[in-house]
Amino acid sequence: MIVIGAGETFAGILSGFLLSRFKDTHVFFLAAAINGTFMTLFYYMPEGFPQYVCLFLAVSGIAAKFNTVYVLAELRIPPENIGAALVMMNTIAIICSAVSPFLS
Repeated sequence: MIVIGAGETFAGILSGFLLSRFKDTHVFFLAAAINGTFMTLFYYMPEGFPQYVCLFLAVSGIAAKFNTVYVLAELRIPPENIGAALVMMNTIAIICSAVSPFLS
């Protein structure tokens, strides 16, 4: 649990830094690449410290993607619809995460 919390904290700091300096879509794709790379490596690493590092970076990528999506929604959706849009985005994300283990 400490690894996951530390990864989310690191992602908040990193994504805030990157979003202030780069285009938001580029930050999203970078976070997706980090997430995919280290989630894949997680299964091939030996048990112990290397797996914890991969888990830390995979969680950081996921959290950075969420932060970037919220910024993208805030910038591109009218203020009167932002609440409904974020609820729909979270609902679809939860449905996808619940269904994906069964599909794989």
